[in-house]
Amino acid sequence: MKNLGFLALMMLLVFSACRKDVDDVNTVINQPTPPVFQNWIPAESIVTSSVIGFVVDENQQPVADVEVRLGNFRTTTDEYGHFFYNNLAMNALGTVVTVEKDGYFEGSRRFFPIADAKNRVKIELLPKVFSESFEANTGATIDVDGGASIVFAPNSIQLEDGGSYDGEVNVAAKWMDPSSERTLDQMPGNLQGVNTQSEEVALATYGMIAVELEGSNGEALNIAEGATATLQMPVPANMQADAPNEIPLWAFYESHGVWAQESSATLENGVYVGEVSHFSFWNCDAPFPLIVLNFRLVDGDGFPLANYKSSLERSNSSIGYGWSNASGEISGKVPKNEELILTIFDECGNTLYTQTVGPFSMDTNLGDITITGSNINSTIITGRVIDCNGDPITDGLVTIDFDGRSTYEYIDGGNFEVRLTTCDANATGEVVAINFADFEQSTGQAVQANILNDLGDVQACGQQLTEFLSLTVDGQTMLYPDAWLVAVDSVGAQYTYINFRGFNSPVDSIWGNIEIPGITVADYSNMVNINLSDFINNWQFEEGNAFDSFEITSFGAVGEDVVGEFSGTLTNYAIQPAATVSVTGAFRLKRQ
Repeated sequence: MKNLGFLALMMLLVFSACRKDVDDVNTVINQPTPPVFQNWIPAESIVTSSVIGFVVDENQQPVADVEVRLGNFRTTTDEYGHFFYNNLAMNALGTVVTVEKDGYFEGSRRFFPIADAKNRVKIELLPKVFSESFEANTGATIDVDGGASIVFAPNSIQLEDGGSYDGEVNVAAKWMDPSSERTLDQMPGNLQGVNTQSEEVALATYGMIAVELEGSNGEALNIAEGATATLQMPVPANMQADAPNEIPLWAFYESHGVWAQESSATLENGVYVGEVSHFSFWNCDAPFPLIVLNFRLVDGDGFPLANYKSSLERSNSSIGYGWSNASGEISGKVPKNEELILTIFDECGNTLYTQTVGPFSMDTNLGDITITGSNINSTIITGRVIDCNGDPITDGLVTIDFDGRSTYEYIDGGNFEVRLTTCDANATGEVVAINFADFEQSTGQAVQANILNDLGDVQACGQQLTEFLSLTVDGQTMLYPDAWLVAVDSVGAQYTYINFRGFNSPVDSIWGNIEIPGITVADYSNMVNINLSDFINNWQFEEGNAFDSFEITSFGAVGEDVVGEFSGTLTNYAIQPAATVSVTGAFRLKRQ
């Protein structure tokens, strides 16, 4: 078993030591700003970059409808657990994306975006289950799965706003094993923090715990001012030989995206014991200095290798991981002045490359690293999309459903070439071509893994495009093929919601919704607004001005089509000063 801790390759090769529909009460943690941040000014290097994220639960199943925040931008995960932000200003020296969904602890990831590249992050949400309780006036010792525990003194709890509380205290807690690779996906931020000298350092973890408290009516609770609780976190047996007798305790601050050194813990019989004055995520970590390391993975032909896992291992066996982006690039912070073992794995988990690198006394770029011998199956799909007249279309895309994944490739001039990889040599898929100009599509074309699939001419003709929303703004048309429609019929309220977002280049970082006050064929003119953030086309529309014309001409049952069109003059807030624009649109969506 490895201890995790230091690195941040692209997403952050971290190391360890070895749609927003909120119905439930959600505990809110308000943390005071710790002293370590008072003199800490985060370093900045602003680049234009993109990020693709994947959110899963403890069973590694994708989690849909998770709220995702990056700075002032908001989106939600799709049914496959993915989220996308494209071509945004990000800090190459540390950008934070935060995810939140009822029933889970808040998750986040601090990564190091590469300019003009698609960075990738993965976040595993931890279930937030209030399974233990005690009376505030008596205190208690709460045991946590994995061997950790929390000792609460009598009368040590207060309301989050500082008011007194003496009722039942419900506890949700989750201990994270410092020797498990999955901790790197479960933890918030990354393994970097700010020490008591307001210096940013890397961390090697010896254990983490997430804790939240709430009252019997769902009130947010925390430790009372002037009181403490005692954390007890076990150190795995294989890590105890290297575990310091005393280690800093670090609290995670979502507002800053890093850990702050606030307390300390002592090793007692293989367990770290320390006192804390508030709750969020807490972490036992040994700090060390960092440099930035960059490299790019390519195959024997110089073609970039995307989604390849990389690890860097220290001499004390702490290890960190990251994944290459679409350009094969990996960038992150690693230990300074240390010899490291770099290992590259393919998508199937096979070891392809191992090399000793370092020590590095300054930021370093290793350049291209050529990888050969992968057992994954490379699939190439080529063709030309033509219209009903046999002419190449100039505005369209191909959708590829392959090996359980959906990919979109926009085409210009008719021709397309898509490269995919899979561990399954027998994987199959289907390609559909779409003509934006006429809202028509082709029949599905079968493709299979590990060969060149030359589809020749694919005619997007004769079949009406379904499942789409189109917008034309001052003559510029955009098609959103991933829109979905839900009709809600409840007591006193009937609404139709159209939600949509963009996937893959060039429509990442697009999200929006349309709310229609009814669930029937009708004229909804001057009653319907659109919320849209499309950072590719520089469009941003907000509630406040309705479409002059909005008509639903067909409204089927669940599984059938809902068809409509609309037009009006709206204010585009994405440009400064904001200006009015002409907007028209149409949709044909299956009712969910």
